[in-house]
Amino acid sequence: MPSAAYALFRNAILNEQQVVCDYSGRSRELCPHIIGTNKRGEEVVLAWQFAGEAVARCRNGAA
Repeated sequence: MPSAAYALFRNAILNEQQVVCDYSGRSRELCPHIIGTNKRGEEVVLAWQFAGEAVARCRNGAA
């Protein structure tokens, strides 16, 4: 059975909505694109972070 987080990302993809979450103590705003499982059976998501905090700056100096 998929987790609550998996269901949240699935619904966001189907409804073309962003997801706001906390990851490693930092606020992130994401557009999820692909969900599934990896070879170990763990749930994974491919998402584009467009706002929020990051641990390090991008290589090109962007936020």
